[in-house]
Amino acid sequence: MAQRRMPAEANVWNGARVSKILPVRSCMYPSLSSAVLLLSIMCLCCVANNFEAEVLSEKERARREEANRLFSVANSYREKGDHAQAAEVLEEVADLAYDNPDAQYHAGMAHLQAGRLEDAKNRWEKCLELQSDHAVAMFNLATLLAETGNVAKATAMMQKVLEIQPEDPDNYKTLAILLFKQDKNQEAIAEYMKCIHREPLHADCYCGMGNAFVRIGKYDEAQEAYTAAANINPNEAGYSNNIGNLLVRHHRFNHTAQQMAIKYLKNAVSLDGNYADGYFNLGEAYSAVSQYDLAVSAIRFAMKLDPNRQDYKCTLHLDMRKL
Repeated sequence: MAQRRMPAEANVWNGARVSKILPVRSCMYPSLSSAVLLLSIMCLCCVANNFEAEVLSEKERARREEANRLFSVANSYREKGDHAQAAEVLEEVADLAYDNPDAQYHAGMAHLQAGRLEDAKNRWEKCLELQSDHAVAMFNLATLLAETGNVAKATAMMQKVLEIQPEDPDNYKTLAILLFKQDKNQEAIAEYMKCIHREPLHADCYCGMGNAFVRIGKYDEAQEAYTAAANINPNEAGYSNNIGNLLVRHHRFNHTAQQMAIKYLKNAVSLDGNYADGYFNLGEAYSAVSQYDLAVSAIRFAMKLDPNRQDYKCTLHLDMRKL
């Protein structure tokens, strides 16, 4: 599952962050310039903000200025693709801006990009200690927990994300994936349906729902879901492969179904010429309609793409005996 990212900001203190769905003000400290812009209609707010700016100690000003300077340095490293160095600098920023949740968040993102998963986890947890409703950090932490094996904790965290951002369809999709990983297929289907209710053309949700239907043996419903995904995004090879694979596995002795499977699987490999499973499934479909020469050719190509698959080799030997 991909993590969400907030746009990099030029100023760790005054930059406004925006999550995927909900704009959220990230700055703990009000911006003096914004108060000046509202001078004519909000003079009292202007006075308050000016007062806060005046009472900042020199030490506090220096701390913020140094954090902002280092943040800009880190962004320059990130723009050059040097994620390891960006992570080092943003770690300094997070230590310096210890009371700023977004400083912790950005350090976590940098660690993730540098492959330092434990450091990313620690910074996102610190972010949530400072701001318990930081939905983007919570979402990313949930996906990281899932990828490192703590699916139950990730699920509970995603449910909290949904309490904060109930209208974001991808939150329901992510929760559904986590439930599917735990073999809670009916619950996963329900969450996929909520996602689709909010975004009717969400192809990935139809695809995921199809997987859950397959797992509980509802193959007709699975085919409908897979077909919906393929209709929404006809250029995704995996969607066509899912339909073909379903027909091959669960309608093997239905000649019409196998011809339909061949059609979808040929489309899948035409969209992605390196799709080993697509070629293998195509070979299986050809075998089901006794076109063994085409079956052997397709499976051999699958083996060329992925020579370590023992199931490809076993199936090839079986089909070669039928030539």
